[in-house]
Amino acid sequence: MPVESQSSAETNRNPIDRKAVSEQLERILASPLFQQSKRYSPFLRYVVEKTLAGEANTLKERTLGVEIFGRAPNYDSSNDPVVRVTAGEVRKRIAQYYHDSQHKGELRIELSPGSYVPEFLCMPEALPLPRSDDSLLPPNCSDVGVPRMGLEGAHSRVRWVTAVIICALVVAAIALRWQIQRPGVIALWWQPALHSTSSILFSVGTIEPGAELNPALTQQSQPPSSSDTVAGDLVRNDHVGLVDAIALETFATMFSSHKQSFHTLSSNRTTYDDLRVGPVVLVGGLDNPWTMRVTDPLRFHFAVLDSSKIAYIADQQHPASRDWQVDFASTYSQLTKDYAIIARLHDATSDKPIFVVAGIGRNGTAAAVEYVTSESNLKALISQLPHNWEDKNIEAVLQTRVINGQAGPPTLVAVQVW
Repeated sequence: MPVESQSSAETNRNPIDRKAVSEQLERILASPLFQQSKRYSPFLRYVVEKTLAGEANTLKERTLGVEIFGRAPNYDSSNDPVVRVTAGEVRKRIAQYYHDSQHKGELRIELSPGSYVPEFLCMPEALPLPRSDDSLLPPNCSDVGVPRMGLEGAHSRVRWVTAVIICALVVAAIALRWQIQRPGVIALWWQPALHSTSSILFSVGTIEPGAELNPALTQQSQPPSSSDTVAGDLVRNDHVGLVDAIALETFATMFSSHKQSFHTLSSNRTTYDDLRVGPVVLVGGLDNPWTMRVTDPLRFHFAVLDSSKIAYIADQQHPASRDWQVDFASTYSQLTKDYAIIARLHDATSDKPIFVVAGIGRNGTAAAVEYVTSESNLKALISQLPHNWEDKNIEAVLQTRVINGQAGPPTLVAVQVW
């Protein structure tokens, strides 16, 4: 049964042993699930200590965002789900901690979905079979006011079975509530990056001066290697387009709001070793050789017709199709459509998550950036995915209408999941 701190009457009848709870908190935080985390450990410590101090009524989303994550007092919690996402991960890690058989007999610290107030429980399944010897109570549980289970006879067995049934119902309710209440779709889409302990790398496409309208000049067939450097600097130039620079600003704002560290390299300066360190976001299509390499074996990938200025997104299932193409023989202001690829992959080679946000032209890239940072757009995409999509690779093709040289709202035209 939970040991509440909000009710003084309940506390007097079934008092909390604060020392036992504090000791259990330290055991949990010392486990590998929490020990190295700079986000989840402070969160769990804060809510437990506030509850023990009788301040559970202050544990609201906005307060936690301000006190733990340094958000401004008036920050928009609907667009910044850092508290909800962190609480969800803490719940998952607590469940993993108690799933280990060596922790079965310990006092439980629970954080129910929909609440930031922890509960302190002694789970009946952790207890030995009923006996008159009170010393058989598991560690910590005998000291938190939990009724002793040492009575003999039929009545004690009835109470035992009832407690087990109640416990099972509580666990089932918690699981159901967790399925109903989930983080926002932006946090779900970017979850592999947001939950990484490594800095996120943004690898941004580079262009040669004058090559903006010519994909044959823009495209770089091979990414650089460490041998391409001279005294730590690459021989190639680092010219980043305006749209890519704006994309970086958009992503920087989003990841900063989640307190996630990141760094940026031009595609010319990105090496394979860089891709193996942590999550990678590849920005730009034809101007980013890493995008070209990562997407080349996928169903949807970028291609350029030989000896022409026509670039398109190829579909391996329909190799003759040229439905998604841009003719750069026209001036860019005369183009009416652009296309892009977005992808969320686990790269088997680097063993790290890779995100692709890349257009054929600059308006395609702008549309892709808008799509993957929009709650409504990602919700439309996720509605077409299988229920277990978070564990799968996803690639999608977007279309945007270009009006007076500016990208319009992005539209989803094709999806591949595997």
